[in-house]
Amino acid sequence: MHRSAPFLIIGHHRSGTNFLGELIQRNTAVACANEPFSMHTDFFRDNDLRPWSAAAYDQAVLHPELYSSPKIVLFLQELRKWLGSSPEGCRRGFKETLLYEKLPWLGEYLPGLRVIHLVRDPRAVTASVLDVPEADELWKYSVTVTRYLEEQLGHPPGDALDPFELCLHSIGIRWELARRSLAAFEHITVRLEDLVEQPEDALGRLMGFLDLEPTDEQRDFILDSQRESRGGRYSSYRSRDSVLNSWRSRLTEAQQTRLATGLRSFFEEYDYAR
Repeated sequence: MHRSAPFLIIGHHRSGTNFLGELIQRNTAVACANEPFSMHTDFFRDNDLRPWSAAAYDQAVLHPELYSSPKIVLFLQELRKWLGSSPEGCRRGFKETLLYEKLPWLGEYLPGLRVIHLVRDPRAVTASVLDVPEADELWKYSVTVTRYLEEQLGHPPGDALDPFELCLHSIGIRWELARRSLAAFEHITVRLEDLVEQPEDALGRLMGFLDLEPTDEQRDFILDSQRESRGGRYSSYRSRDSVLNSWRSRLTEAQQTRLATGLRSFFEEYDYAR
């Protein structure tokens, strides 16, 4: 494996991807683009949870769905060029909260791509998603999740799902997509809670995956980011207690139970069933 191959940080919305992207860039050898697919085009937000296979990769226009979008193709070609031209000893990558269903295609678009899969307690993720008033406008779960359930899983359309159930399904769908696809990549799974509670070990594993050493700037950032919550909804600065425990008062007992049963395998896989 070419050690300067690009990397992808992927995690569900409200899992801490902003924090992780900022953390790794506290190492001056790392550059990480912020959501180039989902923030710089409407296309990938509108087509979230519409799977792309490896076989659908097209060398000329990247994917058949992009035939009529030459500007997006040009943008993605330039992105690939930047990702593949990191200086000696440096690492370039990007982070996304979408693209789980497009991982097979990404493997063809970016050969050698290494994946950092960030996970967080689904109870904390759900509480945080529900705390965003414009969540459906931003992430369109009522469209994308419902569409996936109907088109990919054969669930007949019925009564509209409420925001809680939509988020639960979103977490479950993306996790299952990750389970299917990540084995094809050199990858690592990182729990947000480990970066908070066991920062030295978790940071060492993370940077070791990129063949780099942790820096004092990264260690200081982890400690400083936990001192107090500040900076708004998308800030990386959240008190330790807020990151780990705020969901306990924001979700009802019925919601907590529903998540634990509906996402039982996720809870067990990542040791959240405590």
